[in-house]
Amino acid sequence: MSMSNNGMVTTPHYLASQAALEILHQGGNAIEAAITAASTLTVVYPQMNSIG
Repeated sequence: MSMSNNGMVTTPHYLASQAALEILHQGGNAIEAAITAASTLTVVYPQMNSIG
């Protein structure tokens, strides 16, 4: 089990996790971090994303 008081990020790629964590460190909220992670994943894993 993992616990955190300040936020936690996990994704299948370390760059997406780092990007989302940076958003949280800059004062962003969980929604902003999730959007950042999802956007980064479309770049690092383009084959895993589609419109539908």
